Amino acid sequence: MIQKAKPKKNTWYCIPIFCLLVLILNTHKVYSQLPYNLQWKELNNQHFKIVFPADYSEEKSIRLLNMLEKLRGSYAYIYGFSNTKKFPILINNRSLLSNAFVTLAPYRSEFISFPFQGVLGLTGNVPWMNLLALHEYRHVTQINQLKEKWNSFFYLLGGDNYLAASTLATPGWLFEGDAILAETLFSKGGRGRLPSFTMQHKANLLEYGVYPYGTRSDKYIIPPVNHYVRGYFLVNYLRKKFGTAKTNRLFQPFAIPIYTFSSKNYKTFSDEYRLAMEYFRSQFVDQINSIYISPYKPIKVKPRTKDPITHYKYPMPLPEGEILALKSGFEQIPVFVKINPINGKEQKIHVPGAVMETEYISHSGEQWVWIEHFLEGRWSQNITYGNIKIGNWKTKKVRTIGPKGSRYASASLSKDGKKIVAVEALLSGDYQLVILSAKDGSVLKKFKPLSDVFYTTPSFTEEDSKILVAKHQQISGERNIVLKDIDSESEEILLQHNDKEVVSQPYIYQAYLLYTSTYSGIDNIYALDLNTMKKYQVVSAKYGAFNPQLSSDGQNLIYTDFQVNGHKLVSIPFKPRSWRALEKVPLNHVEIFEYQYEPKADSLILNNISPREQETQYQIQPYSRKSNLFQVHSWGIYPAELRPTLINNSLSLAVQSSNLLQTTFAETGVDTYRNQKYNLWDMGLYSQIIYTAFPVQMGADLRYDSLLFHRRGGKPNLGVGIFARVPLNYKHGRYLNSYIFSSYIQLAGLNADARYKGYRLFLPMAWSRSYPRARREIYPRWKQSLSLLHLLEEGQNRIPLSTLSTLELYFPSLPTHSIHFSVESLRLFGTNEGKFSALGLAPQGFDSNIPGINQELSHRIVLRSNYSLPLLHMGWDAAIVYFQRLTAQMFFDYGWNDIGNDDIHIPSDYSRIFSTGVIFRLETNLFSGPNLRFIYGLGLYYRSVRPHYGYLGYIAR
Repeated sequence: MIQKAKPKKNTWYCIPIFCLLVLILNTHKVYSQLPYNLQWKELNNQHFKIVFPADYSEEKSIRLLNMLEKLRGSYAYIYGFSNTKKFPILINNRSLLSNAFVTLAPYRSEFISFPFQGVLGLTGNVPWMNLLALHEYRHVTQINQLKEKWNSFFYLLGGDNYLAASTLATPGWLFEGDAILAETLFSKGGRGRLPSFTMQHKANLLEYGVYPYGTRSDKYIIPPVNHYVRGYFLVNYLRKKFGTAKTNRLFQPFAIPIYTFSSKNYKTFSDEYRLAMEYFRSQFVDQINSIYISPYKPIKVKPRTKDPITHYKYPMPLPEGEILALKSGFEQIPVFVKINPINGKEQKIHVPGAVMETEYISHSGEQWVWIEHFLEGRWSQNITYGNIKIGNWKTKKVRTIGPKGSRYASASLSKDGKKIVAVEALLSGDYQLVILSAKDGSVLKKFKPLSDVFYTTPSFTEEDSKILVAKHQQISGERNIVLKDIDSESEEILLQHNDKEVVSQPYIYQAYLLYTSTYSGIDNIYALDLNTMKKYQVVSAKYGAFNPQLSSDGQNLIYTDFQVNGHKLVSIPFKPRSWRALEKVPLNHVEIFEYQYEPKADSLILNNISPREQETQYQIQPYSRKSNLFQVHSWGIYPAELRPTLINNSLSLAVQSSNLLQTTFAETGVDTYRNQKYNLWDMGLYSQIIYTAFPVQMGADLRYDSLLFHRRGGKPNLGVGIFARVPLNYKHGRYLNSYIFSSYIQLAGLNADARYKGYRLFLPMAWSRSYPRARREIYPRWKQSLSLLHLLEEGQNRIPLSTLSTLELYFPSLPTHSIHFSVESLRLFGTNEGKFSALGLAPQGFDSNIPGINQELSHRIVLRSNYSLPLLHMGWDAAIVYFQRLTAQMFFDYGWNDIGNDDIHIPSDYSRIFSTGVIFRLETNLFSGPNLRFIYGLGLYYRSVRPHYGYLGYIAR
């Protein structure tokens, strides 16, 4: 039985440990920004505040608020926790990266209104915004539950940032598994009801048995273990065994992860996890033993790969008998390949950019189309587009159809290859079908958008006169497969909605509608005879069958069969007479969840709330930026990271504020600069003005000779700094491009004596172009980056001008290996004053502050060459530390020093220096925080000056 140990009385030692965690966690950044000139509206009730763009549907916003209010009562009764203060939710209608999150500092949530395209993998029959409300509001109640006992003390001590550190006491699988259970219990769908959601976990259990509790998603011995899925299994088991009340108490009301993951508690969780997995494995064994598994012919691919996971998705049979598919894996970024099914030879056709996850990819003749995400420069992932790409598998040429700022979600070619039908997402939250020219992207026809209807997977019928499409009702969740006439826009329902069945990937061939369905409890391929309207099971797979397509001669059905090591291409003869009638297909659902609440609680869940119930209306008003400019959320001791200086060696006792739109960050406090021995009071304001991130910092320093503020005479040294930064990030094909333009001017000693007066002009610029990285790769296969830093200072004992330039190049090597070169150049004009030591520019194994010459150096160049390779993929979870992998990096560094003065000579040993050696790097994650990634390096080196041998050691984030 899971026992919750009681806190010891002498817990005073937890406070400094906790403060250290806050120092590690805290970063002062404005993130999740949307354009400053975007107009917003808001609606409020006693418990929620919904902020949404002015061009988004008011009706949909009201419906969301009503949904949350109903959930609040249900969750309060079931879980015992709800929000007492008004909780803000921001709706983002500019991004096509379907997601939502709850975050702290400030405490808020953001919903991206665009629905996820892969219905089988995420949404099922639940309307998208309903799913977000069900899942994310459970996170809200979880965090409210964390504000108890010791956590409430730390929240009073430091606000949201300190509470964020306290969430490390709860493992990630508990947060997400519990939220997955909530969205499943409180709706007619949810991921917990989808066989594809638990498919990989099920295959792991049946093929490899019960693996240790410490195995995580980075384990390479077996396929990935998703903590959403693992948490869903474990939370369900714990609720069945111990009940809801006891399981709810697993959300630790105590802030210290070291205490939570004590050896006793860790062993208890490990034991319960093993029992849970054995329990569900036995159910899956019974399910597999009771079904008939269809025989198939695997389409073998050569050369074989040692990659433990390889997926071949979206098979597209070509006219010449070959198959085009999207290949991906642990060691392989997504790439379109052409496969010869006779000899298994594989040929790379095209490496795409960020492919939007849809249910199928369309092709016709020599062409195929798909959707790629495009990031909008300044706003990055907060404004994304869906661009139609069309490729020719013979010429390997790829074009973009339509403008790059399009908002398309699904696309399909007509049989003659001249037209494309696509789904277009409107800013209002509605969706419409459009027909485009495949030649130039011009719009040929726009269908009238229907309110609260969302379309997926449109495709032309064989005569190109009708469109087959999945039609979702956003209010009721009904999902029908319909035929839509292009001329009259009339509709004919082919497959009617069923609460207990999720259908997707529709595909018409002759008189049959082929589709994927969850009918039997496993995702399989079914057919509807359009003449008799009878249904049949075409494929009965062990784990799941997807993406049905007919071969070019119509003799074979090609599809993807999910196996423990990925989606594989297989085929069966297309023989309708051999299909099994639907009424003869046994139902073998393994329901992980169970209703465990008394009737009163059951009546509260959304399953029994009619979506057409009269909804409360609220007053909508413009959102005022001025009145919401500041929102204090945190206070306490932090690293002083707001100031954009070269050296940041300070701690700050500060109060922080950040507005809901994340366009303004403010801080005021007292900093202690340990090396320079002075204190600084300052204020910082980081704001977004048009395209520019614009911080202003002002303050006064007080020199001291003790721990208290003791000025040695004179006025406080007042100063002000202004910093402008323009970050641009966008996708261009497969590459992620990043440009950063910055400028910083600092005026010091505005009211002090001459020795403190001066200014600093700081102009950093950076550019990088990065190839996507596969999961097992240490670095990207291709990457180029260039950074330039100009520093101009005026004042007593300061450098008049210095320039630092860095060029980095990454090249591919063996699979998962990397070759990396870099050149660093620092040019100084004037007296050095130890700046080399500050910048750390030297070959490895050398102190950057070389005795005797650094004060006179005017130029230094360092050439670095590295070869990196993985040694061991671990995936070990040791409660406090998660060990990812061990890598090695062999290096050779060369340094060139120049004084620039013929009268002064550099010792011969130091004019040309080099070092070589190897560094072993251990990659880890601290506690359960995915962002707490640390790299521990330890190595040996040989260098050109005495002592010749030594060791290196470092810790990096």
